[in-house]
Amino acid sequence: METIAERIKELIETLQLSNSEFAKQTNLNPATVSHILGGRNKASLQVIENIKSVFTNVNIDYLITGEGDLFANVTNVNAVKEPVSNPTMFPIEGVRVASIGAMPPPAKKAAEPEKPEPVQVEPKPKTAPPPTPSPTTEAEATEKSVERIVIFYSDGTFSSYRP
Repeated sequence: METIAERIKELIETLQLSNSEFAKQTNLNPATVSHILGGRNKASLQVIENIKSVFTNVNIDYLITGEGDLFANVTNVNAVKEPVSNPTMFPIEGVRVASIGAMPPPAKKAAEPEKPEPVQVEPKPKTAPPPTPSPTTEAEATEKSVERIVIFYSDGTFSSYRP
């Protein structure tokens, strides 16, 4: 295999998972997995760590460099004989079983986060608006008058009124 992406694809196919199932089990965004497999992005260290944390028997050296086997602790297929539970029951000669390190456990569903207990907030006491300054003399009251009123609308227009 030439690239990390191809080796990750090999892992997904070996585990017989869809890309989205693999993404879900490794807690990766499906788009991230798609971009890696498509060659758009390269696998980051975080992606490799997520794979290693879920699929503990995957040989990370193989994923990164291509050296070695896909799974760690792979035993020679011909080295382990199938145990015979009852030697008198239809013995089959020459049948051997491959022993691959423990298969990864199925991914655990993410535990739903505990919902915090609602906090009761006491309402703030209403305060009176600040007093508007009142004219101190009749002369000041007659000097101030409304020159115009402008109303701004949500569509960006406005209207201007003069009394």
